[in-house]
Amino acid sequence: MDFLRRAGSLVEALSRPWVLEGLGQIQIPFAFHNSIFVPTHFILGSTGAMPFMTVILLLVLFPRIRQVAWTGVLPAAVLASLALSAENIFALLWFGLVVASIWHYVGKRKTEEGNNRSCYIFWALTLGFSAILAVSQGGFITESLRSIAANLGAPLEVASMNYQGFELRWPLALPTAHFEALQPSKLSNLAFLLVEAGPIFLLAPAVTYFAWRRRQGRHVIWVGLAVAALISLLLPLFVRYGVDRSITRFAGTALWLWLILGLQLILAASRYLKQSWKMVIVILLCLSVISGIVIFALEMTSISEPQYSYYIDLLDTRMAARYWDKLPEHAQILDHVESRGVTLFGRPSRSFSGVYTALPEWSELVASPEVEQVVRGGYDYVYMDSSWWAELKPEVRQTYDAQCVKVVDEISFKNIDFRRLYDLHACSE
Repeated sequence: MDFLRRAGSLVEALSRPWVLEGLGQIQIPFAFHNSIFVPTHFILGSTGAMPFMTVILLLVLFPRIRQVAWTGVLPAAVLASLALSAENIFALLWFGLVVASIWHYVGKRKTEEGNNRSCYIFWALTLGFSAILAVSQGGFITESLRSIAANLGAPLEVASMNYQGFELRWPLALPTAHFEALQPSKLSNLAFLLVEAGPIFLLAPAVTYFAWRRRQGRHVIWVGLAVAALISLLLPLFVRYGVDRSITRFAGTALWLWLILGLQLILAASRYLKQSWKMVIVILLCLSVISGIVIFALEMTSISEPQYSYYIDLLDTRMAARYWDKLPEHAQILDHVESRGVTLFGRPSRSFSGVYTALPEWSELVASPEVEQVVRGGYDYVYMDSSWWAELKPEVRQTYDAQCVKVVDEISFKNIDFRRLYDLHACSE
């Protein structure tokens, strides 16, 4: 709630612009950005929208595959891809499919057990093969299991990456991206959560009800997604993550799944509704996309000129234009901004073991990057900027005057700011 405390009131906070790096000249009004349900076009970079497309693909794919044993390999591979792009959706959907397939089996075993044997083998193969792929292919699930096994005393030498641990949450609360965890037991918090969720939350009861009605039918994937949505909302209420803001996506995932499934119900029911009810549904759907339309319009104002990340400025872009993918293939570049050297030169760097965990040796070199120590650390180049240079001790700066140190390039701005790329290959020889 630090943002609210600085603003003084919720109304004042919502009227302020949301300051965001790389957005352009016009900032997004904070009232139009949601702390739970983020517009899909706002996360088109990286793997942000890929999980949603994968879920839609599964909805289209499953009903069209004849459910005999060997055909379970294809949907298993598609399902396992979620473990890399959105491990939370994979885990919830996998569990939801287990529940849905068991319901289906229990409902049909007395009358169609013989005829549906291949169907059950299909689901066993789909769920089993996707689980094996998810555990072995790398990513968050693989590293989390390694970390758990290491804590149990298993002889694993591979360190876990980006795993922060879970614990029970009390009192029950739902974490949000901007307002921390809000407690539904408090009336004011509950009202605000309902406003943040928006009209889409109204689809939750209908989706859950129809999932229960369909639990013993052939709509296994539909029921599995409905179960996943319900658990996705309940899980962060009871469980806290080490970086609690990271599990705000669970509630967003629940809303998104309810939207996809609920739209199917709306389309199916619209033919039986009166015109007045159809107008109410249209109005609610329009309200649910207003924020996304406003944000998209403001994003379009920035499309005419390149927008750089917060750790890259004009001098860095000039250096990248000259040396992107031009350095030796296995070159290691030391930079005190861990992501910048990788972004500018296209070469991986040994700096962090995870998103939040810097390697101790990298931190030591950044604090005192003497040429001899940098070479011993396995680095071939140093990317130096004026702010880093100003922090160094005089004796550390003097090491860069050695004859073996070569200045590959230097870009400066009015003797105020500069970027230098040092080549230390000769020093290692």
